[in-house]
Amino acid sequence: MFGSARRGGFAFVTFLFAVIACGCVTSGPALAASENDDIKLTGSFGFTYLATYVALDQKLIEKHAAKLGINPKVTFAYTSGGGTINDALLSGSADVAPVGAPLLIYLWDKTRGPQAIKGIMSLIDSPTILFTIDPKIKSLKDYTANDRIAMTTVKISSFAIMLQMAAAKEFGWEQRFKFDAISVAMAGPDSTAAMLNGGTEIKSAVELVPFNVELLDAPHVRKIISSDEVLGGHGTLTMLATTERFHSGRPKSYAAVKAAYEEAVEFINKNAHATAEIYLKWEPNKKGVKWVENILNNKELVTYTKDPHGFGTLSEFIYKLGTLKNKPNSWKDFFFDDGAGLDGN
Repeated sequence: MFGSARRGGFAFVTFLFAVIACGCVTSGPALAASENDDIKLTGSFGFTYLATYVALDQKLIEKHAAKLGINPKVTFAYTSGGGTINDALLSGSADVAPVGAPLLIYLWDKTRGPQAIKGIMSLIDSPTILFTIDPKIKSLKDYTANDRIAMTTVKISSFAIMLQMAAAKEFGWEQRFKFDAISVAMAGPDSTAAMLNGGTEIKSAVELVPFNVELLDAPHVRKIISSDEVLGGHGTLTMLATTERFHSGRPKSYAAVKAAYEEAVEFINKNAHATAEIYLKWEPNKKGVKWVENILNNKELVTYTKDPHGFGTLSEFIYKLGTLKNKPNSWKDFFFDDGAGLDGN
């Protein structure tokens, strides 16, 4: 499991830049699409995908599609993490998916034409947190070349960018990639289990909700730093994204998806108990409904909102890294229709 997950993270980075190099993300006309074609959703595990679970459970996309006079079938497929999710969007095997905020910035910069990827709306503000079970590690200064830090996707994920920003602050700009060399890709449930149970080379991991809550509750696990400390407050963790092909080729389907997810976010904020029950249908957890409900009610850990936050700070850092060809003018550049209906920063 560890080996295949590790290769998967690097494979996505290689795939993304390979298609950029060959021009695959800019060429070719959009294929003819029908508003009654399947709407293909994808996602992985964790609270990041909770709005998708609610939309599916409540059949919200179908509800809003019917209002617009269309009748698409909505499908959902799990993937192993951020890398394969973005692969699915680029390849067309998924129409809509949650993506990490840094990845949306990269994809906005690199994709053009029908495959151009932008955000529909934000989904969740929540900190990513670096933990360790290694007794010798008390701060970022204690990591060596022999240590390993697990995260779902390396180099260009929210997890990786958080560590790059932290390294730049702690050690200077020239050391911003200090932790990239010791980062390995691993699915959230697997890295959490490795941290809780021990016995593997993984003694540090960057996690998001609900996995970071399990580690916060474990007495032998120590928190090192969070993205809130790096950004100076909550920032958007995940966006709902799609392609120009879906946005312009199927405008009614796009409108139904956006309305459905807006309603899902509103439902989560008003119905913590019912939302917790829905979550456990999709991701069974022995800790039970009350544990999930308590997380949903803890605004220090998670806030569900359609409005993007912290994109200015994040995009400025990524642009300074030199990996973007295009400098964004504002957060609105990353969203279809210039972020219509959103109040972001």
